[in-house]
Order: sequence, then C-alpha cells, then structure tokens
Amino acid sequence: MALLHRLHILASEPPLQLNLLYPAALHKIVVGTFSLEGTNIMVLNGNKDFPFTEAISLLVKCDSQEKVDRYWAALTADGGAPGKCGWLKDKYGVSWQLVPTMLERLAARGEPAKTRAMMQALWQMNKIETAELQAAYDNGGA
Repeated sequence: MALLHRLHILASEPPLQLNLLYPAALHKIVVGTFSLEGTNIMVLNGNKDFPFTEAISLLVKCDSQEKVDRYWAALTADGGAPGKCGWLKDKYGVSWQLVPTMLERLAARGEPAKTRAMMQALWQMNKIETAELQAAYDNGGA
C-alpha cells in the first residue's frame, strides 16, 4: 500500500511500469519493481523488523516550484512531517528531500558570495521556495 501511495504521487508523468510479487500464502507484497521516468527501482517488504530511518532517503529533483509544492503537499499529508532544507517524512516514515533543479544550476555558476547567500536562505526554510532562493542569490553579491 505504501508503495502504491508513493508511486501515485510521483508518477504523474507516464510511463510507469509496476510489477509485484504477491504470494497468496503471505497475503502481502514481498517484492516490487518499477520504472519511474527511466529509472528502474526495486523495493522489498522488510516488515516491522526493518523500519525506515533517516539512514536512507529519496531525493526528488523538481524542475519547478509547482512540483515542489505538489510533492510536498502530497508527501506530508495524512501524517507526514516537514523538516528543514527541503527534507520531509511521509506518513510511512520514509525520508525525502525535494530539491529544485535551479539550486544546483545557480550553485554551479561559480559565484561564491551569491551561493553563500542562497545557502543561508535555504538553511532557514522547511519547504524550499525557489523565488526566495533566487532573490537571495541575486542580492548576495551586493
């Protein structure tokens, strides 16, 4: 169920292929594989003996503020929790980081003062706001 919930959130753009190993005797999904935007992913049901921790997280690069907003709202809904700097936990306890692609693009320009100003703005945020990052970057060299 958790796998299907997450895929519904992220797979707004086809193609999505989902294959599940569901032994009738166990009455649960044991292994799932799927392809999401060209990336093949395999998941295993570790049961309660292997809970989720921050030791693993999923990073989603977002090409617009709209995607950040949509994924943030969906992943924090129904018991999810926001964190700092674009991090959050979904209702199943899985850690995610939603990162706008513009963050990497601006940081790669080689403008240390502007990048530092942008990062200082980022460290104050929960959900990342691209307009605020851009403004901090633009004003960082002044």
